[in-house]
Amino acid sequence: RVCGAESGAALHQEADGALRFLFAVGPRAHEVRGRRLPPGKGIAGFCTQRDVGLLITEPNHDPRFFSGMDQATGYTTTAVLAVPVTTGFEMLGCLELLKAPSGFRHRHLEQVSALAVGLAARLIRDPD
Repeated sequence: RVCGAESGAALHQEADGALRFLFAVGPRAHEVRGRRLPPGKGIAGFCTQRDVGLLITEPNHDPRFFSGMDQATGYTTTAVLAVPVTTGFEMLGCLELLKAPSGFRHRHLEQVSALAVGLAARLIRDPD
């Protein structure tokens, strides 16, 4: 459990810009694996389109939040931390963490961003 998050996911950016949930952990993980977010949709979509890490403490009050995933899965998102996974030349996707009981902090954003850099480097070396 990174940063004490209840849930987390790795999303892959597809050729059309949509994000596919490749891997997920948490109470509703089986319900999100394989699902797609349309290009630019949600906090993850914003993160990858703008190549920026985000820490959102009240997602329901953020216009970038896409409640469709919560509605489809029955999950209630209370906090989001999302970071892009990029080579600097190509956007690969993002890592997203949800619901940290003690809250996400800036240091968590830095830690997950460092993890994303390492993941991107690994994917370039060994894409399979």
